[in-house]
Amino acid sequence: MSRSYIQKWTFYLDGTIEPTFAFTAVQNGCVSKAHYHNAYWRFDFDVDGFPQDVLDRFLFFIFWAGRDTVGTELSQPRNPFVGYVWRVRDKITGRGYIIAPGPEDGIADGFGVADAWDLAYHGNEIDRRSDGQRRTYGQLQEQ
Repeated sequence: MSRSYIQKWTFYLDGTIEPTFAFTAVQNGCVSKAHYHNAYWRFDFDVDGFPQDVLDRFLFFIFWAGRDTVGTELSQPRNPFVGYVWRVRDKITGRGYIIAPGPEDGIADGFGVADAWDLAYHGNEIDRRSDGQRRTYGQLQEQ
């Protein structure tokens, strides 16, 4: 079976980043069934250096809005009734980035588990825990 995966990144002058992930496969009985691919990207936002970075989460629900500062690692499923926007900022300078889901972003299914994760910076970590074992998206806290 042959598959092709194509990643495309479009960077706009207003700071918007638009990722696109395309999939193809040959005609074959095992790939002709309708199914979804979940694509996730990992961004490392070091705003003026990582030690003073903080993540704020803004929630919007009909006539209510709230904000909290995330103090630990967490996952966030997307909810069609509650909107959310993230802000990564440096506590000293106040500089930062806004991270907002796009209008065409889907909602994670049972396989995808969540739509966004806030993972703390660990200098020795890419996708493995400090003990060398592969880190899964469900393992949010370092042991």
